Amino acid sequence: MLRLCLLASAFGAVASTGYIAELEAVQAAQAHMEALARVSKTPTPNPLCIVGHCGGAALKCAADKDCRSALACTAGCQRKDPKEQNQTCIFQCTSDFENDVYDSLLYCMFNKNDCMGTKKGYDEWQACRSLDKVGPMPEYRGAPLTKEVARSILMRGTEKRGDWIVAKGKSAAYDCFDCQYLYWGYRADKSMYYQADYKIHKTDGGIRWNTAVYVASEWETGTGRFSMNASNYGGLAHEEDWRLLAADESKDPQWIAMYYCGAAAGVGEAYEGAFILTPDGNLPKDAKAMAAINAVYTKAGITLECKTDNSNCTGHPVPPSMGSSAVVV
Repeated sequence: MLRLCLLASAFGAVASTGYIAELEAVQAAQAHMEALARVSKTPTPNPLCIVGHCGGAALKCAADKDCRSALACTAGCQRKDPKEQNQTCIFQCTSDFENDVYDSLLYCMFNKNDCMGTKKGYDEWQACRSLDKVGPMPEYRGAPLTKEVARSILMRGTEKRGDWIVAKGKSAAYDCFDCQYLYWGYRADKSMYYQADYKIHKTDGGIRWNTAVYVASEWETGTGRFSMNASNYGGLAHEEDWRLLAADESKDPQWIAMYYCGAAAGVGEAYEGAFILTPDGNLPKDAKAMAAINAVYTKAGITLECKTDNSNCTGHPVPPSMGSSAVVV
């Protein structure tokens, strides 16, 4: 294979000095990147970048059973067609075997050193729908929406932490996890954070809980629109645009409807999603409320494909402490 010839040439000095384990580890990392490149239609990854910058991280991965299994599993996804199956396959591999060692390797290859070559000039917003089609709600309770009101909706009227659970979502890759608890809160410096804890089903029948933590701030223009950023979530940097489309106008809001879009430039992946959030993870029982929610998504041309299963959330991680500083990565 051409890939192996390139690797043999690039890493000849490494192999000749006895670092065969590192060569094999880098080859496994290269195969992993090629599988991701095939799915996201990105350029072929640079093997010289891996060996030059991430050989040590690849070697640590090779010494770790789960990380090694994740790379082998992902490389095997290249044999699966169509590409949609590939994406599902890769996601399941990550769900089954991801750990800190694996994330560190991805961070080195995709985030820190851009071995895929996709970050420079990448359009993070290419998957985003236009604001005239999917824009934040302009008013709330009969008055223009303000920054303070939009924040209060997310925080559920508190100054400590706003707790929500995804009841229904759009994207099978991002929105349909069971028991997906979303939290908005303030750090000590009064800046906002966002944290999501969600349940992953593994192939062997087991489960795991994943956590994502983002910095949250208002978009530069407009209200009801938030810039959401994570510098290292699962080894990747994410930049996202979140829009508050509609919200329950009762005294204690029982639902909000949101849309988001963004990208992980390190792997050349742009995406979008949407979901209905409620305090208990159940859809509103009020017919008028559901009609209002459906009208918002119909106007946006968005179909919510999945109803999450929030019936068994035993073992869910403890939420961030009220008013405490979230650890943002």
